[in-house]
Amino acid sequence: RYYLMGMLLETDGKSVFAVATDGSRLAMAEALLEKDAAKRGIILPGRAVHEMSKLLSDGAEEVELRLSGNQASMTMGDVRLVTKLIEGKFPDYRRVVPANIKKSVTFEREQLSQALRRAALMTEERFKGVRMKFKTNELTLAVENTQGESVSEMIGIDYEGEEIDLGMNVAFLADAVDNVTGDTVTLGLRSG
Repeated sequence: RYYLMGMLLETDGKSVFAVATDGSRLAMAEALLEKDAAKRGIILPGRAVHEMSKLLSDGAEEVELRLSGNQASMTMGDVRLVTKLIEGKFPDYRRVVPANIKKSVTFEREQLSQALRRAALMTEERFKGVRMKFKTNELTLAVENTQGESVSEMIGIDYEGEEIDLGMNVAFLADAVDNVTGDTVTLGLRSG
């Protein structure tokens, strides 16, 4: 599954989507294009994406992407990065990302991040499960490990609706929350 070592860059003509997965979790970002482009999907190698990311963090505002055969050329300011594309079929991320999100919960990002880190301390090395119970304006995080130890923490949230009880990998959720910028984070929920 070498294609999972890269990032899918796909356009639907009006927007560009950047999608990456490690087989257990998936991240997707979307941006509007300044001008219409042909529908196309390519897989960039992870190393090229890493180098491009470093260049973008150095202040480059625009990236020009040119494709030629099985190569991509990215120009940022006076720097040009040329890479070979990965051949293969990237997993259909649209089947994984829920389309009909009817409920959402808004958290203070730092408060949620700290609560998840505390819950992670009690999880097993192999299984990082945390139970999340959503009630009106309240989230309870609960962990119980094989040694019989348990912990539970309640935090205030912006949520109104039916009670939802679900289990998640606390490490995956904490990583996602830690990579969000801003003071709040919104989690979309779909029950059933």
